Amino acid sequence: MMEKLLKRSELGSIIKERSKKNIEVYITSEQLPDYESKGYDIVKAKGRKTLVSKQKNPGEVFEDSIWLMFYNLGATMLNEDGFFTLGSGVGKKQTDVFAVFEELIFVIECKYSESNSTVLNRDDIDAFVNRIPSQRELIGSFFPDKQVSFLFITHGFSGVDNSKNHKRLLEGGALWLGERELSYIGSLMNGYKNLAFDLFVNTILYRKTVINSKKIRINALKADLASHEAYVLTLDSTSLRKMSVVPHRSYGSLENTFASYQRLVKFTRLTAIKKFIDSGGYFANAVVLLLLKE
Repeated sequence: MMEKLLKRSELGSIIKERSKKNIEVYITSEQLPDYESKGYDIVKAKGRKTLVSKQKNPGEVFEDSIWLMFYNLGATMLNEDGFFTLGSGVGKKQTDVFAVFEELIFVIECKYSESNSTVLNRDDIDAFVNRIPSQRELIGSFFPDKQVSFLFITHGFSGVDNSKNHKRLLEGGALWLGERELSYIGSLMNGYKNLAFDLFVNTILYRKTVINSKKIRINALKADLASHEAYVLTLDSTSLRKMSVVPHRSYGSLENTFASYQRLVKFTRLTAIKKFIDSGGYFANAVVLLLLKE
């Protein structure tokens, strides 16, 4: 099953192919009639080989964009191509994107429609959800220390959010991402670079999956504050960013109880802040949280 799963350092040529809008391949003259019948056009001849090309269909381009998005979010391993499968026998199923991170694995189904009014097929939802228990168990046998999150990602489908199909996904243990979520993730990658993955997980997957499953043990100073027990402690930023949520003004949180107050930071703005600090400026370097025991 895992022979088509490659480490990040092995993905160089695949990234290049995934980034193209066309499929290009060198063939022999004997193969040319077959490829021309499949819609390939000749680009150039090179010795005894001929380079032919065919435009990818929109669904393939969309799937490639999701694969590249998870690569840019920092995946340590990804499926080599669209022939990566999970399961065996009648339960064997092709998986569009399989992305491995330090603590999480994402199993992703991509659905594309050129129309903005297409309704999701219930059978597609049920088939995806019904595979989750067996796939989760199988993946756990290869990666026992990682949690698995199943994502159903769409483009061009209307009326998904809070629909019956959306409810089926949630009840089956999966999450749905649409254009709004994908646009937000793109903004995170453009503005926050290496922090984008933590922000993506904590905002979009907030309360839907537990990332920081390991207990953190730290020292705390017990104190009395206005007749309440209070605790003073410090926590490193790496741990804090994995358990915090920053509701951004242009996206907000999936939970309506959160106010969306923080602007999405542009990378150029971060560069200006760095220059300000390097020139002698400063900001408060600690966040003070007060937890009172009732």
